[in-house]
Amino acid sequence: MKKLIYTLSGALAMMCAFTACDNGNSDFEIIDVAPSITFGDVGAFFDNAANSISITVKDGNEGFSQSTIGSVTYVVNEVVDENTENEVTTGSVTATGTLATTTIDFAAGALSPANYKVIVTAVDSNGNSDSAEITFSMFKGFSTIGIIGDATPGGWGADTDMTPVGDGVYEITIVLQALSAKFRADDAWDVAWGSTDFPSGTGDVTGGSPNIPIPEAATYKVTFDTKTAAYNFEKQ
Repeated sequence: MKKLIYTLSGALAMMCAFTACDNGNSDFEIIDVAPSITFGDVGAFFDNAANSISITVKDGNEGFSQSTIGSVTYVVNEVVDENTENEVTTGSVTATGTLATTTIDFAAGALSPANYKVIVTAVDSNGNSDSAEITFSMFKGFSTIGIIGDATPGGWGADTDMTPVGDGVYEITIVLQALSAKFRADDAWDVAWGSTDFPSGTGDVTGGSPNIPIPEAATYKVTFDTKTAAYNFEKQ
């Protein structure tokens, strides 16, 4: 009989530990914590294309369905320097249930070239909230990048278009004469890069920048990065 009483007492104690026993003192409290936010990889963004940031929101609980995702909002700030940020836009995305992956989308031209910070706040159905942030850079995008100059097949009258290889980098294998060249965007002189350095350097985009000297006639693999204006001429 004593053994049976002890067994029943133990079962009752365990029941009270995992349920809200109405004794004025809950022996076990299920803690519902704020949702967690994680971001996908962010590459180079360009202002002439649509861009998106992937986010995953997981409702924060200790293994029990205590709440669901209530809302996900975001603020986009332009980062001027380490002490200055200016709010650019705000918005919200749809996320439901206890685990959701969604995106923050930026249309082409929505953000000007600059550095940005995105602050995402998720709130669950019980009012618990948390925030996370990520930074990215928006670069100037172009329709075409070409190499032009008296060293090139088109002379100063026509660009020889380069091939985009991703993330704002362009390449071309081309026969050049021992003269000079520049890089320019969209077959116009509005944006063009020059320098006095060879075989590699950083192009100056200001008006009246110098021409890049080509010291030897040869076939070159030419690479140009529009993000940094870094270029390289590799003799083949």
